[in-house]
Amino acid sequence: MTRRERKSVREALRHGRHVLDMREDVMRPDALNELRTSIASLRAALAQKDAAACRKEMERMSSHLEQAAPAPSYAGLRENVDVLVVAFAVAMAFRAYFIQPFKIPTGSMQPTLNGITYATLEQPDVTHRMPLKLVRWLIFGDWYGEIRVQSTGIVTYTREHMQVGSRTYRLHKNMYKHAKPNELMEKGDVIASSVRMAGDHLFVNKVAWNFRGPRRDEIIVFTTDGLEGLKQKTHYIKRLVGLPGETVSIDPPYLNIDGARVEGFPGIHRIENMEGGREGYRLPGNYNTRPVLEHREDTQSLSEDEFFVMGDNTASSFDSRFWGAVRRRNLVGPAVFVYWPFGRHWGRIR
Repeated sequence: MTRRERKSVREALRHGRHVLDMREDVMRPDALNELRTSIASLRAALAQKDAAACRKEMERMSSHLEQAAPAPSYAGLRENVDVLVVAFAVAMAFRAYFIQPFKIPTGSMQPTLNGITYATLEQPDVTHRMPLKLVRWLIFGDWYGEIRVQSTGIVTYTREHMQVGSRTYRLHKNMYKHAKPNELMEKGDVIASSVRMAGDHLFVNKVAWNFRGPRRDEIIVFTTDGLEGLKQKTHYIKRLVGLPGETVSIDPPYLNIDGARVEGFPGIHRIENMEGGREGYRLPGNYNTRPVLEHREDTQSLSEDEFFVMGDNTASSFDSRFWGAVRRRNLVGPAVFVYWPFGRHWGRIR
């Protein structure tokens, strides 16, 4: 017998033994005895190194195996479903205990992290048309869109809307407006266009704080449960600036902790020095020019279970200056990696 023949016989014996172990309690007595006899005969033929007898016994055992463990219907489909179920279970386990995906919905962390924004675009190029439009979205997360007139009429403007005839269209402030007031627009004409930029999608490390405490200057994700004036059962992302037991105050554009200016933290330093379009730390006022909750005291003292968080875009960030500190039980984990889109923010978060 050749080496390959001996290997095939051993594989057949292992398979036969496996089927016998798995189905021994449900097989008919006669089928069970036939399979045992076949396995014993094949083992004896292998011991005698009789190639012809091994081939004969392998064919015989194969027929017994088909009777003992018939192939299930739709075997390929079942195998694929099993793989998908296991993959889904593993992904959910990672999401629940280790790594959780999160997306930036607003601009409160700009320019460190981008929320959903709109860029003005008067004339799209070939890359903003199908099929390259889809490629741009997959890589860069941008999507060119147009608003077209549904019926012929005269154009009139309001603050955030454009009306053509009897129909009103809601416009984002960064949309390029192709129509002028009192202009006649025909059905199908483009009245506004823009590029919608997807917010940064990132991973949150849910394990890190099991081994260490939250650190100043980390960008963290937390739940809004119990925070005044916020939508409940959702998540926010901000930069951690104040730790339990500290007193936080703002001396524009600087941040003070216990009366002393904060130094030695790269993220906070960039904000204080107004790098990259940042505007420094500001005292609370109106949020996005609209009155909100009456802001807290300009100086806030934290208990032993509270953390103070602020957005990097302090001029447009609704944060602890307005609704107070975040309790430890609300913390989820630090944001660690932007995985999409593949722009300048892709990679490790600093």
